[in-house]
Amino acid sequence: MALILLKIIANIMYMGNFFTSNNSEIIFLKVSDNYKEVLNVENIDENDYQKKYLEKRNIRSIPILTKYQKYAPDIKINYDYNNIKKDINNFNLRSSESGFTSIVNVYEYKNFRIIEKLYKSVDKNSNWYVNDEFIKESFYNELSTLILLKEEEIFPKILFYDEEEMKIIMTYKGEKISDKNNNIDLSKIPKDWKLQLYHILQILKKYNLYHNDITCRNLCMKDNKFYLIDFGNCKNYIDLYYRNYYTDLILNSENIIEFFNKVDSNAIEIRKCQMEN
Repeated sequence: MALILLKIIANIMYMGNFFTSNNSEIIFLKVSDNYKEVLNVENIDENDYQKKYLEKRNIRSIPILTKYQKYAPDIKINYDYNNIKKDINNFNLRSSESGFTSIVNVYEYKNFRIIEKLYKSVDKNSNWYVNDEFIKESFYNELSTLILLKEEEIFPKILFYDEEEMKIIMTYKGEKISDKNNNIDLSKIPKDWKLQLYHILQILKKYNLYHNDITCRNLCMKDNKFYLIDFGNCKNYIDLYYRNYYTDLILNSENIIEFFNKVDSNAIEIRKCQMEN
């Protein structure tokens, strides 16, 4: 009954804690001639990206209103790329965070924020070393996925991308809800969190996508609404080595901390089975 109710409500719905830079120097965003613009959706061959990257196995598995936004009649937000492009070099760095395979910079201009994500090589001496081909694949996984999801509002929108330097400039979707499950502030979580996670799941299913890295670090919140980010592991299939979720996991979790703990626990158990075999 609860699942039916979720589906009914979903059908009628419309549809990061960063390290602040201590450098007092204002750092402006620079967009080189190598960047490609995602202005007209008809210019993007999404099927080509999907077949080339999302359907391929992961390498690791082989042994609101500003001048930049306007609201369409269906309440969806359209971005005014021409204005953003015109002002792009006026955006200055607000914060930066270095992750496992990427650096995420937040830039701001006139209260409008955008994200610059740069994929990077991993130190060969690191315990978590992966080769550059894995990094490149992660970049194309994310690029391909966001191109495919360009019409959906609960995911970042690509503004520019540079394939040579593996950079993506995209819209800002709020701060991640936490770095660790048990540090999530439940008082700040929307009361309809189950419905929102269910809706995200349904959109992914619509495009036959599996995120494969569902964590609290990859769920952002802005204006009491969830947005899923970081599609470096996204594929057209379930990669059992990583983290995914399903409807029953949402319904059977008392709160969102329990939900993420179950997602982690399931992934660990699957990995144990793979190691045993």
